[in-house]
Amino acid sequence: MVMAIAAIEEKDLFELETFGVTDSKAFSPVQRRELAEMVRRVCEVEVEIATPEQIDEALTHPSRNLNILEAEMAGRLIDRLVERLGALKIKKVILDCPSSNAKAYVKDMQHRVKRDVLLEAEHKADQKYRIVGAASILAKVIRDEEIEALKREHGVDFGSGYPSDAKTARFVREHHADYDFFRKTWEPYRRAASGKEQQSLGRFGVDISLPPAVKKKQDKLLELLEEGFVRAEAKGVAEVLRLRREGVTITLYANGKVLVQGKEKEEWERRLS
Repeated sequence: MVMAIAAIEEKDLFELETFGVTDSKAFSPVQRRELAEMVRRVCEVEVEIATPEQIDEALTHPSRNLNILEAEMAGRLIDRLVERLGALKIKKVILDCPSSNAKAYVKDMQHRVKRDVLLEAEHKADQKYRIVGAASILAKVIRDEEIEALKREHGVDFGSGYPSDAKTARFVREHHADYDFFRKTWEPYRRAASGKEQQSLGRFGVDISLPPAVKKKQDKLLELLEEGFVRAEAKGVAEVLRLRREGVTITLYANGKVLVQGKEKEEWERRLS
């Protein structure tokens, strides 16, 4: 998992606007790489990478989870940037809020950040603020670079590393016991390692019987396995996919409808819209 922070002088924001910097998901891989070079050139940046072992530890620890790990990483990024540039230069930090309660998230982050700096958190901040979008682009590109480096190191091609990728899904099924770079709490790995993997390729996001529009939604939802979600057993023949993590359950139906339930319902409905 890769997180990044970017800072820029307000007078230079036009640079990001000129290149149309926004949420990383809005660009192709080639476009992201080009934009990442521009971000490195015009912005001050810091990057932090969580190893598979660190993510596994966070997800199996009784008092921690993925959100806490991300908050810890964000706090360190802010502290490093402010320490390097000085508090007088960094007047405000805008956080892309992963929690349904932005105010509570800011309060938590204020306890984690050691430097004196104004913190703000907003949902979908990477779509609203160019500088947050710049950080998301950089993090995505570095994540992809890490994946490519891993493939070169081991001499294998397992695709993008996302569970919605058919090549990745097949590699996990066939080689989960052959390599030590898998995150042990990753749902595709857990299913393959436990022998519970379904015979249907559709259970890994490549069910060719699904209409294209429904399959596209399925692929998008499967990426949530990277965010601490786990697969749950479907409760009826109409269900294509059911994902669950603390506070929310997301269900995709064969007709393309997505149902979100739980105390974080509103936040995830916003994120999936």
